Amino acid sequence: PLLAGTATIFAVSSVVTSLILSTQIKFVPDEYLGDWMATLTWSAEFPLMFFILSIISWALDLSWRGVVHYGTFGMVFFGGMVALPGVCIIIFYIRAKSLTNKYLLLSASETITTP
Repeated sequence: PLLAGTATIFAVSSVVTSLILSTQIKFVPDEYLGDWMATLTWSAEFPLMFFILSIISWALDLSWRGVVHYGTFGMVFFGGMVALPGVCIIIFYIRAKSLTNKYLLLSASETITTP
């Protein structure tokens, strides 16, 4: 129950921080949106990080339950079933984040060079 409870806490934190950010971004004027996002770079990633931590906690809980109920076979089976999507999600996040950063830096360099 500890890992399942941890997963629930992180999932709720993800929803709450997403709600706060999505509500507040609506009040920021368009011309200041870039500055607002630059100031909240890490804060804007909190919902996603909390969600990833929730998935990791859930995966560990599922693996633990597999070991308790089915022994070593359960660990291999459930661990594999959970690890594959988990690794895919993390790789997708890293790729999307690096691509986003690339285009943000490209956009920032274009706006600085143009008079």
